[in-house]
Amino acid sequence: MGNRIEIKNRKDITPGTRIICHPWSTPLLMPDNKRAVCSQCGCTIQHRPHVPDHLVKICVECGVPMMLADAAGDDLHIVLTPESADELHEHIKKQRN
Repeated sequence: MGNRIEIKNRKDITPGTRIICHPWSTPLLMPDNKRAVCSQCGCTIQHRPHVPDHLVKICVECGVPMMLADAAGDDLHIVLTPESADELHEHIKKQRN
């Protein structure tokens, strides 16, 4: 299938797709982040408010091994929403200045 990255509208992301989230922290990575629970280990995590409800939210500790296994099998598929892509672009621009 091939490792790939793509941008999709929220409604077009397949239900059950995993999203890797940062651990809950104070302060939050972004002040409007939402709280969730990792579907694998149950730890508290944070995600952006525009993350679709139908995604499976998992923490970095649980998600990275899954991503590495997918990548090793040439089946890593990363999906960003347009909102996430815009936020990432803005973050990169700020880091460069």
